Amino acid sequence: MSNGMICASDKKGVNVLGLKPAGGPLMVVRYTFTWMRLEDDDKVHAAIDKLVSTSTGIAESQNRFDQYIYLNYAGSVQKPIEPYGSAQVEFLQKVKTKYDPDRVFEKLSWGAFKIPS
Repeated sequence: MSNGMICASDKKGVNVLGLKPAGGPLMVVRYTFTWMRLEDDDKVHAAIDKLVSTSTGIAESQNRFDQYIYLNYAGSVQKPIEPYGSAQVEFLQKVKTKYDPDRVFEKLSWGAFKIPS
């Protein structure tokens, strides 16, 4: 995402992701894996977690890491909504309460990531 995109969303007041312009564009990395055997799940997930941790460490050491996690690419142990920032999460909670007070959408959306309560 370019700084221009981030600045434009700020000007329109729709930057609920809490993104801030940086020294360059924000690059989103997506890893995709497939494997054949169900019994390999734990080993593969551990390897993926290690890869993400190592990649994050490299980005941090080069001052290129950003907390933002694209929701659709987030791993099961990641928390992609929290990096939006407390003000944005509070806004999302208010919207959720206003438009879905009975939590119908939340209950029907199995799995995935939910707005923190």
